[in-house]
Amino acid sequence: MTVPSLPGCISEGNTFEEAFANIKEAMALYLESLAADRRPIPRETRLVVEIESPSGQTTRR
Repeated sequence: MTVPSLPGCISEGNTFEEAFANIKEAMALYLESLAADRRPIPRETRLVVEIESPSGQTTRR
């Protein structure tokens, strides 16, 4: 999974649930890092997560 509004924020998992839990943690750590570096935090009104299946197809949710 990737979060397009947070470049480089990626995660994986053996199941959708695991990958989703991992991406939520990755997002939290990414935002903490931005805040610690006093960098702007993106102000999104909608979360888009891209999911790549094992076949290589990408789905947006």
